[in-house]
Amino acid sequence: MSRETEEKTVEKLKALREAYSEQLPFRVQQIEALALDVRREGASQQSLRSLKLAIRSLAGSSKALGLLGFTDAARDFELFLASHVSDSHLDSTEIEELLASHVWTLKKACMEITRRELTDTADPRGDDLGPQRASRVLYFLSANDAVARDLSFEVSCFGFALRRFQEPAKLHRALEQAVPAAVMIDAQPFAWGLEEVRRIDELRRRWELSPALLLLSSRSDLESRIEAVRAGGDGYYVHPLETRKLIERLDRSARHSGSDPYRVLIVHGEYGSGLGHALTLQRAGMSTVMVGEPAEVWKELVEFRPEAILIDLTPREAGGDLIGAVIRQQDAYVNIPIVFLSTDTSLEAQLRALHAEADDLLLEPVDENYLVSTLSHHVQRARALKGFVATDGLTGLLTHSEFVRRMEVEVDRALRTSGNLSYAILDIDHLNSINETFGHLSGDSVLTNLARLLVRRLRRADLVGRWGGDELVVVMPETDGSSALRVLGHVREMFAGIQHRSADEEFSPTFSCGLVALDQASTAESLHKAARRMLAAARVQGRNRVVLGTG
Repeated sequence: MSRETEEKTVEKLKALREAYSEQLPFRVQQIEALALDVRREGASQQSLRSLKLAIRSLAGSSKALGLLGFTDAARDFELFLASHVSDSHLDSTEIEELLASHVWTLKKACMEITRRELTDTADPRGDDLGPQRASRVLYFLSANDAVARDLSFEVSCFGFALRRFQEPAKLHRALEQAVPAAVMIDAQPFAWGLEEVRRIDELRRRWELSPALLLLSSRSDLESRIEAVRAGGDGYYVHPLETRKLIERLDRSARHSGSDPYRVLIVHGEYGSGLGHALTLQRAGMSTVMVGEPAEVWKELVEFRPEAILIDLTPREAGGDLIGAVIRQQDAYVNIPIVFLSTDTSLEAQLRALHAEADDLLLEPVDENYLVSTLSHHVQRARALKGFVATDGLTGLLTHSEFVRRMEVEVDRALRTSGNLSYAILDIDHLNSINETFGHLSGDSVLTNLARLLVRRLRRADLVGRWGGDELVVVMPETDGSSALRVLGHVREMFAGIQHRSADEEFSPTFSCGLVALDQASTAESLHKAARRMLAAARVQGRNRVVLGTG
């Protein structure tokens, strides 16, 4: 290697380390949040797996950049998780203590790197690094106390927090500190609301932010809606606000900026370029693992479970197209998006990619924004297609068949480990009457709101599905009957307090619930039959209640 080439490599590595150090605190915050999920969900398999993947990605990238102190802390954390991931006898107190200790060690190592980098290179932007994300918060600019109070309660039922502002200047300052899921402006008068929409649109463009910008108005005419779009608005709502539609929009925004990062496997023979792509994707919030040898790909397919694969197609000896073709031969990975990178613009290179059933071919050097956009698009599409197969079109919950399949797995696991499990059937009270009085769209809205409330109030490890008609079903692994009764009772109270609107009328629907706890003689079928008996008992006792039995 010539001296000039060596100097360029050193400079490139230095730039990569600086970029990595800048985004490292945010990745550690993400790990801290995942660790909190583990504590909250009682060390479920899903929450521990998510934490392991995030730690593994961080350990690999920090080692590649020579940040050995941080790598050691991450590897220790990874070893702890590996040794306890299947240890169902580890009590929650010990888990909390060990998790807290490892998180703190990781944060200290991160602070040391940040301090060292700040000493070595001053950032010309100083502390003006832009706002952080608050993806389950709604900023609401309104002078109406009653509207703000009612909206705050209703969004809180679905896991969102409302932060109200009465002065635009205070809202602007808040946006410089955190990015909410959306900003809603109560436009009274309408012209003032439009002007404020323009100001906030300019602010988010300056910061390159992406919160949804929504307008709430008393005017429903087409001209007003067009003016709102011209001002930069993303959504338009009319008084009285139909909360269901707002929650749907907030959920979309929260998912777009949520904490579940896209997982990308990078197969690249050139260390510097591959690492540069990895850091670009990590800065965009993705989780990456990079491998240089084809033999390492199969191990990562199983352990990392990538949602997209970025493969260096050149030089020919690296066999990038062959790797892609072999991956496509495996039924389990046939739907994973594969994107090739190449410096070859010839038709032959395009044909090689086509033969390997690639989803895309990007030419090096590739623009960073285009790389992020391309992979984001492919993962979003893959997730959507996967969701269409497994989820109900109206509620977004698991379909009947998918729910039964997963329920049988959870019941078998609980019986095998002598663990707890609870199962519930929920039924909207008098849904036929609601359909007849307010229309079937209102009935669908009630069912969708209950589905969304369950998803927000239950753990990620719990299963929620639509059994059919107006019945929803829930499996709560590692949960005894009394705990499930307390949780579902709280959901019932919250649902009964939500005001649903149809035209100019308001109504408050309720649900009845049959709940059973697993015993050692249970099967998935016997649990369902027992829960249905408890549901019948809830109806006989007057509805709007949860009745607990045994399976």
